[in-house]
Amino acid sequence: MVPHPRMDRYSLAALGLIGMVSILHFAIIDIPRAYVFDEFYYVPQALGLLSGGKIPFSHPPLGVYLIAFGIAIFGNRGLGWRFSSVVFGVLSIGILYLLVHRSTRNRSIALFSSTLYAFDSLTFVQSSVAMLDVFLVFFMLLGFLLYWRNRRILACIMMALSTLCKLVGVLGFGALLLMMLLEREKLRNLLEKVIVYVLFVALAFWGFSLAQGVLLDPFSALAKMAWHITVARTVPSVSIQPWYWLIDPKRTTFLTYQEGMYDVLRPYGIWYRGVGNPMIWLLTLPAIAGVVHDYVRHRRKFSLFVLVWFVMVYLVPWYPIALLSLRPLYLYYFLPAMGAVTTSISIGFANISGLLGEKLSKMTMSAYLIVVVAFFITEFPIRL
Repeated sequence: MVPHPRMDRYSLAALGLIGMVSILHFAIIDIPRAYVFDEFYYVPQALGLLSGGKIPFSHPPLGVYLIAFGIAIFGNRGLGWRFSSVVFGVLSIGILYLLVHRSTRNRSIALFSSTLYAFDSLTFVQSSVAMLDVFLVFFMLLGFLLYWRNRRILACIMMALSTLCKLVGVLGFGALLLMMLLEREKLRNLLEKVIVYVLFVALAFWGFSLAQGVLLDPFSALAKMAWHITVARTVPSVSIQPWYWLIDPKRTTFLTYQEGMYDVLRPYGIWYRGVGNPMIWLLTLPAIAGVVHDYVRHRRKFSLFVLVWFVMVYLVPWYPIALLSLRPLYLYYFLPAMGAVTTSISIGFANISGLLGEKLSKMTMSAYLIVVVAFFITEFPIRL
């Protein structure tokens, strides 16, 4: 059969990458049959929804509904708990590929960026467990893609869905607003986007509350939620300040052992840990500096977009919270910025390829990917 004319070798490679990562996810999806990290909170909430109960509004509820969807299909087991996270996680790889290709018109940069994203250890683990962050990132990436396709109302709706998974989804909407401001979009158009976003979040949240038999004022409920999240009091010993995330990320064990579970699981090498792939994370600052240089020199809109993306989801929220010591912070809060990081690294390799020559550049990129994958293997959650 003759491939579809748009299905070139890069697109086929991207599909192969998605397929391979999907196999890795589903091979371990039912291991362990115990809650991993914050699954201890979200899986019981999802089970409560399915039994007609109510859930606490500590976070917006869309992510819990998505977890419940997997449980409704596959039952109260690891496959059911984590199915939605895996699907949204692997689809995010494809969305990032489409986003970077649409923005740069360069399939090799798009493939390289999505490959790095797929083999980041923390990204893989977060896409393997029933937590909320992978859902907010999926809708955020989809919103960015729609923005670049000039479907801006739909982009705002995707950002609303991201916020309905976790409140930090508002940062993606902030990135879009800032880009539109920098483009000098008319104030009337900006207000239209804000109204669409706010109304969608408010009405959806109101609908979720009605579905549980309560009538909440969505604005006051969201404000209380934001305040609670900002000043949450949890165990400070596991907190990692955001300036250390990129230079000295500590491994955080994600597995929540039930009584007696530690000794049972340890011999089988089940070890879910939150740690970024250092071969990616340690290049963040030089890669972002390269994007700044690329924008200053060439005025490329996508370089500006990546910079705005990184600043809005990393610097803007977490540095003030850390400096004011409002709450402990965790490494996986960096997940929304990972697409910006891997894209920045890819743009950097593309820019230096002219200096190294095509052959040497390909050898350098291949060697780099080998090291990235090697570390990914060492941090794989399951060792048989």
